[in-house]
Amino acid sequence: MKPIRLIPALLALLMLLGGSALAAPGDCRLIRGAATPEPDDDVEVCRQDVWFHQADTKLGNLGATEESDFPSWDTTKPATSVSGGAGGGYIGHWVGDFAVEEYLAETTATFEGTFTGNLDNAAVTLYLFAPGYNAQDLPSYHLRTQLVVDGTQQYTSDFENGDLVNLSSGGTGVLRVDFAFVGLFDLLGVSPGDHQIRLSVTPYFPGDEAMYVYDTSEVPSGIVFNLEPAGLGAYTQLQG
Repeated sequence: MKPIRLIPALLALLMLLGGSALAAPGDCRLIRGAATPEPDDDVEVCRQDVWFHQADTKLGNLGATEESDFPSWDTTKPATSVSGGAGGGYIGHWVGDFAVEEYLAETTATFEGTFTGNLDNAAVTLYLFAPGYNAQDLPSYHLRTQLVVDGTQQYTSDFENGDLVNLSSGGTGVLRVDFAFVGLFDLLGVSPGDHQIRLSVTPYFPGDEAMYVYDTSEVPSGIVFNLEPAGLGAYTQLQG
């Protein structure tokens, strides 16, 4: 009988030690107020997993024209293979960023969408074809990125140095980068309503050119909003 009575205690211990690892879309956690018994200072964030989807055309760059919207996101994970006709791509090139204006949408992968609730972090996974890179030889990718929330810039890479973010294999011939904007609550404060969000990603310098791809079962690029802290270790953390 003793082993049976131990099961509830063991489950409780697992929840305490590894609860963050068990977080799933829709799970909520306190980021402020947990140390006090009063609920008035509690701030809760809820995890949401979203995936990028093409807009009116497969070529995301056309979002910079009147021919299409920018690629966006929702909570539906891509289920169709590229062989089934799915998928979109955004050609990224450093020349627009350097020669015209920062984060020029014609040459900068630009995604626009919404999130509802308080924001603590936004963890991005983006698949890409980058001829100048090999995941085995170069474990980081050089880019510049910007996050704008409700029209206000919350993060932008240093123009002179850019950011080196985690690079790994994303499958046969494709790479992936993983980076996370952290400390967003410190910038935004309590903001439980709807937020308009714009994510921009552009290659940093010659050799960093890439085709960023998304919206297929092979390359499910997307964002995890309010990822649990235990999960952030796999991402390069960017803080404004």
